[in-house]
Amino acid sequence: GVLKSLELVENGCMPDPVNIEWETVRPAGSPTTRDGVDVVVEALDRCGQVEGFFDRACTAGESVLLIVNDGHRSTRTRDALVALARVLARRPCDIRFRALIATGTHCFDDIERGEFEHSTFDACGLGIDDVAWHDASDADALIDIAGVAVHPWIAASDFLMPIGSVEPHYFAGV
Repeated sequence: GVLKSLELVENGCMPDPVNIEWETVRPAGSPTTRDGVDVVVEALDRCGQVEGFFDRACTAGESVLLIVNDGHRSTRTRDALVALARVLARRPCDIRFRALIATGTHCFDDIERGEFEHSTFDACGLGIDDVAWHDASDADALIDIAGVAVHPWIAASDFLMPIGSVEPHYFAGV
């Protein structure tokens, strides 16, 4: 789908409608009795825009920004990453990734962050070059886009792939 008239008019930064290409990928039927990785592979295979999305990222030579939930959400992020790696293994292009962990107002110490990164990203099959943690309470780490505080990676990325239940809300900065 395409959002036809998302208007960012605050501060007059973007008075014209902005078209955002998006597609929601979800399983067909009930996934509860099936392997999570297989369910996501099937969903990605059915999705009409996934192939074109990665073709454009590959042609542009840009990394894809993964936006994932922190450990306080029950998202099966690792299953999604392993499934994505299986689908991308069929493609000729080596796509690189960065991962942004959307914490909203949740706080994690360095040990918890390391454990989450290890359990989520290590050996998932994707080439993840860098990981950052979005901290909504760290104003110095965010930038202002039309009156909305966002992580700079979001503003700088043309190819974003949120996984899970990343939802726009003011206190999360996404």
